[in-house]
Amino acid sequence: MTLGLRMEDAALDIAFPVIINTLTVLLDYTSFIILIAPIFFFNSFLLQSPVIIVGTRMRLSAQKMSAALVVTAATCAATPTEEPSWRDLMRSFEIVNPTDFIHLGDDGVLRHFNESGTVLNYAPLSPQQITQMLSDTSSLDTEAEKEHLSQVFRGVDGRTVKGPALLNPPAEIYPTNFLNNTGKASEISEVPRSDHDLDPRQHCPSRRCVPKEDCSRYPGCTHCNVKDNLHEGTCE
Repeated sequence: MTLGLRMEDAALDIAFPVIINTLTVLLDYTSFIILIAPIFFFNSFLLQSPVIIVGTRMRLSAQKMSAALVVTAATCAATPTEEPSWRDLMRSFEIVNPTDFIHLGDDGVLRHFNESGTVLNYAPLSPQQITQMLSDTSSLDTEAEKEHLSQVFRGVDGRTVKGPALLNPPAEIYPTNFLNNTGKASEISEVPRSDHDLDPRQHCPSRRCVPKEDCSRYPGCTHCNVKDNLHEGTCE
């Protein structure tokens, strides 16, 4: 009898780490919410039921199982799934026409427009992705623009936007000022096409852009990025 109980303990000691590792791989942060409720039910049912629990040995086994589930849930909560960067989402648009542009609306949705102002694709951004995009594209922003954008996007979460508004943003979100800009972009100098072919890996320089601007004429650039209701964008 004693040998059998020791073998049972040994099997449990081997099984629980496997359970923890397996569940940790399979479960993400969201699954923590789904998992935590059954843990307490499992613990209460197995440790208190007079029908199922008939001895101290089984009570201890149930305690070990419950502890394993709690550890797994805590691990999942501590390691949330990493979200893609805003640039990863932008690249998924696969922009082909050099006069297409990307616009970050005040609703937190990143949209791919053609030069006529039609939305071709979109990606709702989280607050973290919005903050990162504002930082990554701020090289030509004035201090006043930076402060304005900080106020506009404070607390904004693009993932709350649903339905038709994703492809058909309302007037207050639509990049009207940019599309109506018929002037020339500031701080732009011509770069010959031959120079573009010299080093395609070169990082895109900071250049202002306006509607129908072909940013691909600058080494390393592919399109124009616009934020909020600004009149100009930045080559990316």
